[in-house]
Amino acid sequence: MEMNAQFAIWGIFFMSIMYIVGNVVWTNHLARRRLWWGWFLWLLSGIAIVIIGHSLGNYLGGKSGVDALFITLKESNLESYWIIFSLYALMSVPGAGCVIFKQPKSVTLMTLLLPALVVFIPSSIALQQETNIQWLLGIFIPICTLIWLSQHMLDVEPNHQTQASNS
Repeated sequence: MEMNAQFAIWGIFFMSIMYIVGNVVWTNHLARRRLWWGWFLWLLSGIAIVIIGHSLGNYLGGKSGVDALFITLKESNLESYWIIFSLYALMSVPGAGCVIFKQPKSVTLMTLLLPALVVFIPSSIALQQETNIQWLLGIFIPICTLIWLSQHMLDVEPNHQTQASNS
């Protein structure tokens, strides 16, 4: 399958934004304490991801400006919204699963880093005909670094473990 490398790099960039945002909105202290905050933040960020996706499509299509974005959002069929939102949902599953099933921070971090390894290294290999280590690490390392930083800055241990240690 032939890919246009110019558009593929934008797709991987957008996919990495969806992965990072989708998991950070779930793995934070608000979502850990109250599950409805996780759903609320995920829904708001999902709407933002759809808008970002359409604005990126406008940029790659040669359209620019806020007016072009509103026209595209009004005239798009529901299928394009559904595709972006369902991909966002799939990319958010590791973080959501860890919060819903009350996994500790260490398990959550591994659960977020391993899919990044499985998804982003093969997608970066697809950009180059030969395996180039700069492409492999240039996409994977920033994603893992942002996930690791967000875990250490925003995430807390689940409620059941902190309540048991306080007793």
